[in-house]
Amino acid sequence: MRLGHWMQRGRLAVRAALVADMAACAVHDGTPKQAVELLEHGRNLLLAQALGTGDEHTAVRRELPALAADLQRVGP
Repeated sequence: MRLGHWMQRGRLAVRAALVADMAACAVHDGTPKQAVELLEHGRNLLLAQALGTGDEHTAVRRELPALAADLQRVGP
């Protein structure tokens, strides 16, 4: 397997962990519905990236438009 493949798998694992952490924070804050929504959106983002159906920015804009707008304001 190519190094690129392993790097992509590593990135997916890190992003999956981030989604899980975000959901855990929502549960801790007493908003389990938001936790489920975060997990669903995260799953869709990870699946789109894993399948190569658009880049991650496209998936974020589709699944979490408010977050995409915030990211666009703060970074390149």
